Amino acid sequence: MKIITPKIICVGFQKTGTTSLKHALEVLGYSVTGTKPKLLLPILRNNWKKVLGVLNKYDAAEDNPWAIIYRQIDRMVPGCKFILTYRDPESWFKSVKRYFRLPRSSPPLHEWIYGRGKGLIGAEKENSISIYKQHIQGVRDYFRNRPDDLLEIDITKGNKWEPLCDFLGCDIPDIPFPHRRDSTKKKKKKRNKIHKKYRKIKKSLHYSILLWYIDMMGYPDFRRQPGTLPAVDTDTWIQD
Repeated sequence: MKIITPKIICVGFQKTGTTSLKHALEVLGYSVTGTKPKLLLPILRNNWKKVLGVLNKYDAAEDNPWAIIYRQIDRMVPGCKFILTYRDPESWFKSVKRYFRLPRSSPPLHEWIYGRGKGLIGAEKENSISIYKQHIQGVRDYFRNRPDDLLEIDITKGNKWEPLCDFLGCDIPDIPFPHRRDSTKKKKKKRNKIHKKYRKIKKSLHYSILLWYIDMMGYPDFRRQPGTLPAVDTDTWIQD
């Protein structure tokens, strides 16, 4: 695998053009990892060795949990570059509501980000937009004095190859910037109703058991004040 430095961490929320950015980075030669729900427990346990073990296999990372733990990555992996994709909050929520159609089970990763009992983000407009805005402002505040380390891209405006390639120090490809969505990226095989219902029940059961375990363990990030982002840290390290 070709190793590219520095590592690129995409800190935009879902449905802000993260999939398009992923494909753009791949066009430029980066190996990119996406969402990693299985890293939630290692993060809650402060097992950053596990998190870094996954990150070190790639040149770039996008989606969750990477967008939430950018401060921790910045501390542990000096020299990273960060990209914030964003869009108008109302437009973002409409996309979220359309993509995460109800009824759905609430993923533990969403319960962690948006707050316990608020993981069905398409049904929690006020809370979801509040968390979204907090995240964007938090990223901007964190990098306020480091403009060379953060690139902001509004996916609804302008030419995106030019600022991206200028930020990364590479040539602009002679192809259009990719515009892709997770929901249409792959053609899913048709499944019969029984199989789809079985998968839905299985996923819901898995989510319920994991959330029960997390609640039982009393991890602080799941006991925080409503309407606030997780406050993960790297002060305590746990080895495998």
